[in-house]
Amino acid sequence: MDEELCVGCGTCVSLCEYNAVRIVERARDRLVSEVNPAQCKGCGVCAAQCPSRAITMNKFTGGQMVSAIKAALLDLDPSKQKVLCIFCNWCAYAGADMAGVSRYQYPPMFEIIRSMCTGRIDSLWILYALILGADGVVIGGCHTGDCHYISGNTKAEEMLNRVREMLKLTKIKPERVLDLWVSAGEGKILAEELNKFAEKLTALGPNPYRRS
Repeated sequence: MDEELCVGCGTCVSLCEYNAVRIVERARDRLVSEVNPAQCKGCGVCAAQCPSRAITMNKFTGGQMVSAIKAALLDLDPSKQKVLCIFCNWCAYAGADMAGVSRYQYPPMFEIIRSMCTGRIDSLWILYALILGADGVVIGGCHTGDCHYISGNTKAEEMLNRVREMLKLTKIKPERVLDLWVSAGEGKILAEELNKFAEKLTALGPNPYRRS
């Protein structure tokens, strides 16, 4: 927690399912958030939704995730589609492993990176990927009610709805952002949904922001 950036709004306190964050008073009656490391589970929901960007995770930091997104979309070939997937560690990412082991096929356009929870995913990462030229973005996580961090996936759904509303103000259609909720054992379903999304993106054509 960067106390210089924290404004003591309490957003993180209201979001935390583990009561790991509290508001404390510092010098000159200044209120800031304080994290109890013993109670924190590392889901990252607070970091994703902090309005002042005052929270930095020990792992899957914002800088690391942005670098991973940039690497996944590096040197885009204008003649080929490219889709960024950000999958939660516990379900969708494991489901992608299951798809690979079981040889359920989907197009090579999908570049998968991992997050501990979909609740950790920052809306700016999605917008950044689309600005870089990704033809689509897939956010994959646990089924509703099965989140490893209780409600991270429902918070991610709310974030995705906001992103789609923002995209309506741009040249990018909201349909280019897919939410995919699967369990670790549903590799076949994951592959089927990615194949359907690939067909939809082909019909939509290239991302209008992609450099020719």
